[in-house]
Amino acid sequence: MLVHVTRNSVCMGDDAFDNSRDIEFHDNAAARDVIRVLNENSFFPAFWGMM
Repeated sequence: MLVHVTRNSVCMGDDAFDNSRDIEFHDNAAARDVIRVLNENSFFPAFWGMM
């Protein structure tokens, strides 16, 4: 399955980059798998990992 994710900019520097990604997963991937991959690839703002 192909998952398209996007997020709003969190700072002015973010505006210079596209904050969207298309990531391919196995058809049986769970939401936790998607979140794990996004977190490992620094998709979320830095404070996300502190939660």
